[in-house]
Order: sequence, then structure tokens, then C-alpha cells
Amino acid sequence: MFPKGISKKLKEEFPDAKPLEAEPFVHGSSELDSDWVAGFVDAEGSFGIYVTDMPNNRRKFGKGVVMSFTVGQHDRSRPVLVRIQAL
Repeated sequence: MFPKGISKKLKEEFPDAKPLEAEPFVHGSSELDSDWVAGFVDAEGSFGIYVTDMPNNRRKFGKGVVMSFTVGQHDRSRPVLVRIQAL
């Protein structure tokens, strides 16, 4: 899929090419398979642990730890991300 379409050169080289009509990636009635989710997160996700300066009386060493988990995808993949977030 090319969100902005294909180049003029490709159109000239393949004049009979037709766009593929793909089914939606996520079907609302089916459950996400846990093995698929694990593979998706392994390929597209990242975990981060950040140590930051947080001086105050509650921090013994003046440091804080921030943990994060992110998955980056194109906007068209929003439905699958919303379903993973709901797990």
C-alpha cells in the first residue's frame, strides 16, 4: 500500500497493474491470538527504562526510574493497537 500512490515511473512500467483490495487487518469479532500478539510486540514494540534525577525527600538517592512500553505503527493500524491496549 502506498498512502500517496505510486510514482509516475511505476505507473509507466506497469500500466495494467491494479490496486489490491485488502481485507481489514483486524476483524472485530475475532479474538487476538496471544502468540500473534507476542510476535507483533516482539517485532514492533520496545521497552525502555530511564533513570532520571528526581531530588526530593522521598528518593533515597535522588533518582527515579521511569519504565515505558511503546509500539509504533502507521495510523491505519490503529484498530489493532486499540485492541492490544485493551488486553
